Amino acid sequence: MTTGVVFRAGEERWVIPVEDVRAAVRATDPVRVPGAPPEIAGLVSVRGEILPAVRTAYMLKARGVGGEEWALVVETANIRAALLIDEVQDVLEVELENGMARLPDGGMAGAVKADELLGRVPRSGEDGL
Repeated sequence: MTTGVVFRAGEERWVIPVEDVRAAVRATDPVRVPGAPPEIAGLVSVRGEILPAVRTAYMLKARGVGGEEWALVVETANIRAALLIDEVQDVLEVELENGMARLPDGGMAGAVKADELLGRVPRSGEDGL
């Protein structure tokens, strides 16, 4: 069992390990960065820290388009970023199996780790972060 933050990106539910998440905050409008890849919405200020804002639904190829009203501040060994999401739903104990999370209500959600997700974003010098 793993403790995870359950969130919605587009029309889909996802789970990210709670140890990857530093905060969940209302998203502000990102400041666009010229030449940034489509994965990056821009830069946002979270508690005085400037972070790259990642279009999570785009990165996860989630169905539907949402409002990206929330940001999960995540941190890996290499980067700290704001994952733009539509809704934070819960923090739950989940069972992980084959890239999916079995929720206590019997439902399923996609499972993702911050380092795996952010590892897909092009880095500086590659037209990215």
